[in-house]
Amino acid sequence: MPSASKILFVAAVSALLLAVVWPVSAEKEQRLYAAAALRVIQAYPPSITLHTRDLGDGNSIVTYGIPPNAIPYKSLSEFYAENPHCCELVDRAADGWQPSLLDRLFGLHSYIVRVRYSIRHIGPDGTVRTIPDEAFIILKRSGKVTHI
Repeated sequence: MPSASKILFVAAVSALLLAVVWPVSAEKEQRLYAAAALRVIQAYPPSITLHTRDLGDGNSIVTYGIPPNAIPYKSLSEFYAENPHCCELVDRAADGWQPSLLDRLFGLHSYIVRVRYSIRHIGPDGTVRTIPDEAFIILKRSGKVTHI
């Protein structure tokens, strides 16, 4: 007869494997991508470098802000049409951060979706300009966006 500690150990390892290692189904992957893309659309447009002025001594002054005349995405389908293959599940965010084992186990921060997209705006000459950008969106196991 197995001991209670062995049973608890097997249960804990099984839960860990299901929470951390188990592959994501194609359907769930698409739901995660949609949640991440919608987060990007809601926060659009992001702050970008508007102007850089070189001071000549190796230093510069950088001005950040919202691009003037930004063209918002009207829907998720428009976002996907303008940014095909925009989303992918990744292990780490841009700065190297990744969810801890406990975050993944408890479902607090389970997935990171990298969203590559174009920031669209009308330039001073009246033409539509695009600037490539990317965002790393962290999601819970349930698929909801977390704010960390």
